[in-house]
Amino acid sequence: MWRFWLKPGEEATITFVDGDLSPEGFLLPPRFYEHNLYLNGKHNNMFVCPEKTSPESGEKCPICEDPQERPSLVALFTVIDHRVFLSKENKQITNRPKLFVAKTQTVEMLNKLAAKLGGLSGQTFDVSRSTSEKSPSVGDLFMQVASSLVPLPVRHQVQPGMWTTQTIFNPPLI
Repeated sequence: MWRFWLKPGEEATITFVDGDLSPEGFLLPPRFYEHNLYLNGKHNNMFVCPEKTSPESGEKCPICEDPQERPSLVALFTVIDHRVFLSKENKQITNRPKLFVAKTQTVEMLNKLAAKLGGLSGQTFDVSRSTSEKSPSVGDLFMQVASSLVPLPVRHQVQPGMWTTQTIFNPPLI
């Protein structure tokens, strides 16, 4: 599954597929540590850090041997990206499932939104990213535009093999 990300100054509409609150009222998404290496003139070369993610395993991370390569803690959500994409075959594709990988600052902000909204599942947002290259790649401004009136049980039925087909998702109208 592709990651959701925005270019600086870009915006998109997304719907969270998961993001239920725990009984204590917090989001508890899967989390791990990852390195973002600069390779071949580009960033966004992601590698999971086994040393920080599962310290009990005793596995060492060769990337961590370089003191300048510190991993970031990230949390994972699934979203539907409602932007229109043009495939290599010139077909318009929309409503694609994407992996929403958020760093700590974004997760804190999403926790506040989720607490007010009763969770993120089924919530549709207009998301925008400020023009700074240092702004979060998943966006730094979230404006709620819709809330699903029906829970999204589909998230429990989606299997990895299904991600190769186009997914149609119509967000509810307000």
